[in-house]
Amino acid sequence: MKLGSILVTHNNGSGSRRYDFSNGPSKEQANPDNFLTLCLESYRNTAECENEFIIVDDGSTDDSVDIIQRYSDLYSELIVNESNIGLSPSMMIAADRLIKNGCDVICRFDADIEFITQGWDTRLLNHFQHYPQTAAAGGCQLLPMHSIWACGDMMIHPRGYSHILLDTPTGKFYDASIKPNENLIIGNVECDSVMGCFAAFRSTAFRLVGGLREEFYQVRGQTEDLNLRFLLNDYQCMALGNILFYHRHFEHVGKNAFTDTSEKQDESLVLWKNIWGWEKLKPDLAEILQNYKGTRLCRHLIEINGDVSYIGP
Repeated sequence: MKLGSILVTHNNGSGSRRYDFSNGPSKEQANPDNFLTLCLESYRNTAECENEFIIVDDGSTDDSVDIIQRYSDLYSELIVNESNIGLSPSMMIAADRLIKNGCDVICRFDADIEFITQGWDTRLLNHFQHYPQTAAAGGCQLLPMHSIWACGDMMIHPRGYSHILLDTPTGKFYDASIKPNENLIIGNVECDSVMGCFAAFRSTAFRLVGGLREEFYQVRGQTEDLNLRFLLNDYQCMALGNILFYHRHFEHVGKNAFTDTSEKQDESLVLWKNIWGWEKLKPDLAEILQNYKGTRLCRHLIEINGDVSYIGP
């Protein structure tokens, strides 16, 4: 099998990374002060296969392109958008090219992640080869201080959109308490959605459902929507516990893509309800069971004497 990688980035150059939270919250200036260097250096040091790799700079106004071009030996193609057109259309441009070039699996990741596991790409391909029902696969997402932030997400859940294995007694991200160690073996977790910061998709399944939905081109939520459409087609989404990566999203100076505004986030939640029929953060499980009974969306829902209960991660 052949893997194609996609990095879509907007203003992750110099000055975008304010702090280094590797040892917990800190106000010390981060070094490097950009995310692209950490991401691309870790990609170089951990990827084992000869992957086709497309980078899309989505209208950055900083020195992102200059930093990316220092790694010209690492990627197959650099696409530079003249303006910030959005993550989804940028990803679709790259995905179409990779699939046409024969990539069986396409893997998209954000610039603010840092690869940890040696041979993560080999492990992804091995999983897709041996588990034909998997349409989407990701890894175990760690915070910079090595605590688990998510090993997959659940959408049809009593609490709504939820991160699996996230345990924060105080509700603060830096108090996440579960850390991978020699006594903790994390297996593969079947989830409703693989987080978009690092997500790989089977190309045939991606094409079958039509890729990213155009309604989400201008707002967030595209990956969750894609994953649920996989489930409706009887595929599975899996978080692979043997692939670890850091997500340094809390170290940002401040994201300034147009999709990151509070107005666009609210618009995304309204769009979600209009398309799927339930509130993303507060779903009505009984209504979901009524509308989607018999599909994989309801695999964790049971009805006893008229009451709907959830049994799952």
